[in-house]
Amino acid sequence: MATSSILLFILLAGAFHVAAGDFNAACGSSGWYFAEGFTGGDFDTWILIQNPNQVDTVATLRFLTPEGELEPLEVPLRGETRTTVYLNALPELGDREVATEVKVEGSGIVAERAMYFSYGGQRAGGHCSIGASHPSCTWYLPEGYTGGSFDTYVLLMNPGEEDARGAWLKLMKPADGRYYPFKVDVPAGRRVTVKLDDLVWTEGSENYISATYEPPPATDPEQVRFDDTSVSTWILSDKPLVAERAMYFDYYGKAGGSSSIGATGTAPVWYLPEGYTGGDFDTWVMSMNPNPSPVDITYTFFSNSPGFTPVSVTHEGVPAYSRDTIFVDQVPGLEGSDVSTMVTACPSGGGTEAACTGSEACIVAERSVYFRYGTASDGATSVGTPCLFDEWALAEGYTGGGFDTYVLVMNPNDHWVKITATYMTPEGTKVVKEYPCPPRFRYTIKVDDQDPALASTDVSTRIFAEYMEEPGAEAAVYGKSCSAGVAVERAMYFVYRSPETGKVMSGGTCSIGFGE
Repeated sequence: MATSSILLFILLAGAFHVAAGDFNAACGSSGWYFAEGFTGGDFDTWILIQNPNQVDTVATLRFLTPEGELEPLEVPLRGETRTTVYLNALPELGDREVATEVKVEGSGIVAERAMYFSYGGQRAGGHCSIGASHPSCTWYLPEGYTGGSFDTYVLLMNPGEEDARGAWLKLMKPADGRYYPFKVDVPAGRRVTVKLDDLVWTEGSENYISATYEPPPATDPEQVRFDDTSVSTWILSDKPLVAERAMYFDYYGKAGGSSSIGATGTAPVWYLPEGYTGGDFDTWVMSMNPNPSPVDITYTFFSNSPGFTPVSVTHEGVPAYSRDTIFVDQVPGLEGSDVSTMVTACPSGGGTEAACTGSEACIVAERSVYFRYGTASDGATSVGTPCLFDEWALAEGYTGGGFDTYVLVMNPNDHWVKITATYMTPEGTKVVKEYPCPPRFRYTIKVDDQDPALASTDVSTRIFAEYMEEPGAEAAVYGKSCSAGVAVERAMYFVYRSPETGKVMSGGTCSIGFGE
């Protein structure tokens, strides 16, 4: 993501349209919500909007800060194009924590938010996340770590007209078998930040996180501190909210940050397309068990080698209300591999073949990657998807300068899939490419290399999957359901120069796409 001029913070798409083709069906959601955002210090925040439909529309951006709501911004969106909004360039958003709502009337859109930063003057990098398509009273954030040089934040956004009085953050540690509830208010039209490292839970206390919260001294034996632990967060509210988690870190010399939107529900299966264990890449998968009974969690890994046999590892008896972690690089048979992960859960003692039904077998999964890519070192995190779909959209992407953009497609099925990718630029150029994807396979597309028109541009991607019995056979579209389709994610590696300060940040980001 970049602009050609620092004076223009909105890149408006051109009026180019292509004759009716394969991707004319309506796609996207009418609303997107981003709890995270900051325009102060060495932080740059961008909103990326993909209009994957042929119909022009107008997006209304609404900005929520800790102090209250600001004037909205209207942004025209041409059909089948990508549009970028640089929040730092808006005068009223200077030096602010900000949550953003993006809404349109009529046909849907897809939106993401990217941030580039130097956190504390030392941890430089970037992170990106797709938004939430709707607020929810329940959120799950599997990832989180507060030890060493890690800082973990939970960002809460209330886009509604009623205050959320006493939303609960239920924090879960590894293997504790219980959760630790904290209470926080989220006023209407506001953004609230909670730093998990600072929290101290005290038995018998309300454990209320006020705006002036200070951790109590470590003197009470009934206290549980969260300043040096892996942690998952379960959020329950009486009013619909949006929740996201951001982390800033120095991971064995790989300094940067990551973020991900939460999940609004649990499921017995999750798909995580991205992952790599070669070179200087470390891949971790995290699962949270928010149930009152233990579960068995199975991690099944797919790769990009022809004939690769998927590798499975089961963690039995993951305790109630706890967080589970697997370090993928240490799994035998996955050395130096591109890897996608399927995570399944069953009631503890039921075995890996047991039917995963009922709430006690449902979990949430996320993946973190820490890396050195060229001269960049950073980390990236994304929540998984509990469904496979035949259509996906990815709003963010940039291929110019020091940016490399990848689209990762996971096909966990027993059949071939024809992948059709439509790449959309701000000027209205459309590039369409087809790729045959083998069964039980992870497919990687480097967008920069697909066409000369994509060599140096902002780009959004739309993916369409069709069933194939074998390469070259006629494809047949299968239905939109959780039992068929693919999972899609996007990763970017970059050397980014701030258009506002000129500061250079290098790193990488990733985000699950929008499937339907």
